[in-house]
Amino acid sequence: MNKHDMNIITFFRDNILLATFALVGAAGLSAAGYFSYDTLIFLDNAKHANGVVSEINRHAGNSTSPVIQFRLPNGKFAEYTSKVESSTAHFTIGEEVRMLYLPSAPSESARIDDFFELWLLPIIFGGLGVVFGGIPVGMWLYDRRTSGSATSMTLQQQMDEIKRNKRTTVWNSAGTGTSQMSHKILGIFPAIGIVLLILAGIFAWKQVQFMSVAPQYRALVIANEMRGRAYYPVYEFVGSSGDTIHAYSTVGTNPALYAIGESADILYDAEDNSANARDFFIEWFAVIIVGGIGALFTGIGFILLRVFR
Repeated sequence: MNKHDMNIITFFRDNILLATFALVGAAGLSAAGYFSYDTLIFLDNAKHANGVVSEINRHAGNSTSPVIQFRLPNGKFAEYTSKVESSTAHFTIGEEVRMLYLPSAPSESARIDDFFELWLLPIIFGGLGVVFGGIPVGMWLYDRRTSGSATSMTLQQQMDEIKRNKRTTVWNSAGTGTSQMSHKILGIFPAIGIVLLILAGIFAWKQVQFMSVAPQYRALVIANEMRGRAYYPVYEFVGSSGDTIHAYSTVGTNPALYAIGESADILYDAEDNSANARDFFIEWFAVIIVGGIGALFTGIGFILLRVFR
């Protein structure tokens, strides 16, 4: 490689944000590879079975997930609850569904024989990896091409080109263009942080408005639904009209916030049939997470701008 060529290590060292994007992209592609390998191993060892939708679980926000029972070769039945929730009902009770499972753990390993159910995680992480990894690689290739064309000119020709195009690139004594892109890109950090802080403010305002009008009830925890790695409580209480209402929490915790049979004070949202406990962390979860990330991005962004100004 010519000494005037900008190699990829130098490029990413001088462009902190793009290096971060590249690392996130690599992590996304690695995760996609892991989940793809896991799915392929599962498909290679899985057995087929015909199942029947026995129940439709309803969650907060009117999303649903099917509960499917399927018969094993020994005549026993296994049950599987889909981990993929959807606001559109894709299954009906009594519908036959093709299942895949591992004989060593039928219920725990079962999956619906459906492309979306099998390949959702590889698609999500692979998409993130391509987007986050493609941006810095594309900009490096573009920068390498433009810097390569620049180094083929004499120093006088380069200076004339700068004057003609009114470029702001700084040139060193060797005639190599040093990109000023880092400083501009670093400005994205505080910009994202400020946007997130504004969103946190909006969430806080909506939460205050909701808390001022939402009815409060004393509810009984009748179940803790496992979604991902968190437990989401299901509450039962008597509404103002005397009807028994089952409401679903929108915030999950691990371990479970309440034991089954325990009572809790809740705020009920009739619009999406959700209820959340009167707990500081639960009530202000979105504000804390979004505001915390916003403050982190804003602080890091201004520090980097000051360091690399």
